[in-house]
Amino acid sequence: MEGRICLLSDNLDGAKAKEVLLQYSDAEKSLTFEVTSINVPAIVPIKRNVVQMSAQAIGTKSTRVTWVARPEPKLLAYPLYP
Repeated sequence: MEGRICLLSDNLDGAKAKEVLLQYSDAEKSLTFEVTSINVPAIVPIKRNVVQMSAQAIGTKSTRVTWVARPEPKLLAYPLYP
């Protein structure tokens, strides 16, 4: 699916995040996207992150939003991973 590149600094050759939409459902009010780091310093411990978001009406004026992130640490980050 389509995605976008987010600049994380003023430097066009600097750190970026690539976001790709993996799943979208208007009927279920949900989406899943993947974030991959580009040109980030080696100290950044995350290789990629898959995020699931959904919205559910819980009343006439209330909505419950659920945001679940599943980060994938870089190999050397596993000793620090909870």
